[in-house]
Amino acid sequence: MLRSTWHRSVLALVSVFALAIAAVMPAANAAPRHTFDTGHIDAFNVQANNGELILNLKEDVTGSHVTHAPEDVVLTVKEAAFNDAIPSSIPRSPSGYLLPMTQDPNLIWPGWDTMGVQSGPAGFSQIDIAFTKVAGPGDIHLFSSSMLGVSSLLKDGGYQLKTGSVIDQKYPAHTHAN
Repeated sequence: MLRSTWHRSVLALVSVFALAIAAVMPAANAAPRHTFDTGHIDAFNVQANNGELILNLKEDVTGSHVTHAPEDVVLTVKEAAFNDAIPSSIPRSPSGYLLPMTQDPNLIWPGWDTMGVQSGPAGFSQIDIAFTKVAGPGDIHLFSSSMLGVSSLLKDGGYQLKTGSVIDQKYPAHTHAN
């Protein structure tokens, strides 16, 4: 939807999203070059360059703001993230793997960064991150939690991240979630 030169909405298609839980499975054609089980990860790092969107993964594990092709990375959720006392207000309670909203140095801290989409006169003020394929063992739930409760970060208001899910990023932001 084009509203003006300065206000555009774009659909950024995420081709592949793989989340390995407790084990790393090699890809059919080539093994990923990097496996991360700790540290700050912007799994979806979206930038604009001359009016085109670029999607990569950005991490602060091997350096500062190091980018990779998403297909070259496996994110592993350690057994330490397993929690058998998840409150009933949180999806998948009472037990499951729960990644915190704030950084835990022993776990991955995944999120996304769309701050780079606003660059230059051909920048974007709003994007959607659409998941064209979600695969991996188990279900993946995405939400934000605070003292006020749990809230959905998905366009449909749900919590399960699945093929067809959309994150409606109404403005450029750097976001982390459970």
